[in-house]
Amino acid sequence: MQLKNKVAFITGATGGIAENIALSLAEEGVNLILQYRSNEAKAKAIASQTKGSLLQTDLSTASQVSEALKNVWSVYGRLDILINCIGDFHFSPLSELKPETFSQIINSNLQIAYNLCHFALPYLKESSESRILNLGYATASQIEPKPNILPYHISKMGLILLTKAFAHTEASHKVLINCLSPAIVENTDYWPKTQIPLQRPAKLSEISNAALFLLKSDYITGFNLEIDGGWRGLN
Repeated sequence: MQLKNKVAFITGATGGIAENIALSLAEEGVNLILQYRSNEAKAKAIASQTKGSLLQTDLSTASQVSEALKNVWSVYGRLDILINCIGDFHFSPLSELKPETFSQIINSNLQIAYNLCHFALPYLKESSESRILNLGYATASQIEPKPNILPYHISKMGLILLTKAFAHTEASHKVLINCLSPAIVENTDYWPKTQIPLQRPAKLSEISNAALFLLKSDYITGFNLEIDGGWRGLN
């Protein structure tokens, strides 16, 4: 797929990975709509670099997601690409995990992704070819306990299944849907060097290059691409 002049909606745009993907898409000539919740200064800086439009909104509920997609459509009258980079992280012993935190992490990483796909698809189907890219995390496909990040792991595993299911049902409409799953990234506060076989975290540019690869492909769909340097860490 040629990316020039396509319209892309990027959620969670002020995160490091989302920012780099936005910059890469801008270089390809993509028109960007950048969603952010509260970091206005960072959002404006990214918009200035990418010439993107800003959409300040919370996407915690289905009604908010629906309204956001209507606003996106109103800007350009089309939508070709949805990139979902929203997803809170929580690390704590399972014995200290509160029910409300469990629900919040599941909603942030899985429910919002479902809502975005659900409400974006009618618009994406209006395009002759379109893409959805969800942001997962490496090792989410492993059926392992991971008690310190249980709701995060469950939600990202669910995100892979959600990606595959939508990819199956929407392929006939030329909507290709994939998942991009980094492990430790260069902007991560702490990274266990001894646990990464390649002895370094992933560069943000490597992740954005992988995103471009998936977005440009005319055949890959329902795929989860892990960028982990061989890392199979347990938490």
